[in-house]
Amino acid sequence: MSKLAERFTELIAAKTEQGQRFKFLEGVSAIPAISWRKAFNGGQRPTAEMLETVAQLWPEHVFWLLSGWTDNEAGHSAPDQSGTLDAAFQSRPAAIEFFRLRGELSRLAGNGKRSLKQRWEDWLTDQQERNSAKYRWASVHPALAQRKTDNARVAKARDERMHELVELIGLARRKRRAEAQALDGSEEN
Repeated sequence: MSKLAERFTELIAAKTEQGQRFKFLEGVSAIPAISWRKAFNGGQRPTAEMLETVAQLWPEHVFWLLSGWTDNEAGHSAPDQSGTLDAAFQSRPAAIEFFRLRGELSRLAGNGKRSLKQRWEDWLTDQQERNSAKYRWASVHPALAQRKTDNARVAKARDERMHELVELIGLARRKRRAEAQALDGSEEN
């Protein structure tokens, strides 16, 4: 069984193009390309943020990445399975889709947290709106009002996407069960 750092390198090598891999990884995370390069080449250990990014990009390989084991019947595979599996377990597209949708929903749910500054700005804007209705001379600060409007629009779009994802996850779960039954006649949870 290989070490986590070796599996990390193997996964990135299998899933990214050689010339652009670190630029790509920097683009999908807040981690600089040089840090990705160091972790890939063994100059540093992969950080928790790197592991989380890799897990979100390729959820079908997370179990293998962290444990070194595969559970191909459930769709948890290593990036290169050449010759080591029965053909029925080589590809599990419905399981991969299910994992990706669950990951996106999890990220959206986590991003719904508002900072103390955002909550304070919303409260301040509410107070200004109340005072402007009560006193003609009072006014709402335009930048705060615009931020409040933007935050509400972003929150509404996030909520709509989350509702859509819940429906898609239900559909993906049914596909995943059908895929498992077609492969070996078993019922999968």
